[in-house]
Amino acid sequence: MWMSLRGILLSESDPDWVKRLHRGTQLLLLDFAFAILGAILIQFFAPASAIGSIEMVLLMTICGIWLLGILCLTAREPRVALIEDPVTLRKVVRLCALAALALPPMSFISVPSFPKDLLGVALIGVVGVSYFGTLIFFRRLAVRIPDTRLAETTTSIMWGCVVLLVPMVIALGLALATRSSRASAGAFYFASAIIFLEAVVCFFIVISALACLVRYGRAFKHAAAQARRSAIATQTPVQ
Repeated sequence: MWMSLRGILLSESDPDWVKRLHRGTQLLLLDFAFAILGAILIQFFAPASAIGSIEMVLLMTICGIWLLGILCLTAREPRVALIEDPVTLRKVVRLCALAALALPPMSFISVPSFPKDLLGVALIGVVGVSYFGTLIFFRRLAVRIPDTRLAETTTSIMWGCVVLLVPMVIALGLALATRSSRASAGAFYFASAIIFLEAVVCFFIVISALACLVRYGRAFKHAAAQARRSAIATQTPVQ
């Protein structure tokens, strides 16, 4: 298998491109840390009169860092630049990431005939495609590390988040299913239990995703160093 992958291994790829992959993972990790620190700042230190403005600035910063990370991760690989298909997963992920940031401001456009009701559907669509596309892209890179276990973990995280949506839909359905007070109370408690379990599962998925991102970053950094040494060795004339 190693011989069959040797031509596409990251350690045999363009070192600058692999370094950009590492930079992308670092930006995504920075983005998560910034989001945590921003939430703490708003919760405990921000004055009540300025929370709205701080939240807006924080959200724009988080989205900007996230977009930069995605653009780095999905940069075009030099070895396939001339033979890349017109439509690829890389291009779709980049387009959806840009659309996910461009659609929300469009809701403020005051045009009577503007179909604002479709913005929410469109936003969910592009975020979903960007989510799946990014994780599939990561999984393909894991194969090129190569790290089969990391690829399998990425797949588990991808489908784990989808499964997480099922209890959310059930909980919302139970909360709105009946009008009688007794039944509503039972549905409420059952929905609360589901939401609690969902929060626990979500916590472990987030931790797993962060651990995977760290592993990707280390692997990309190591592969970039190997690719650099390989490029230097190739350019060195044989005496």
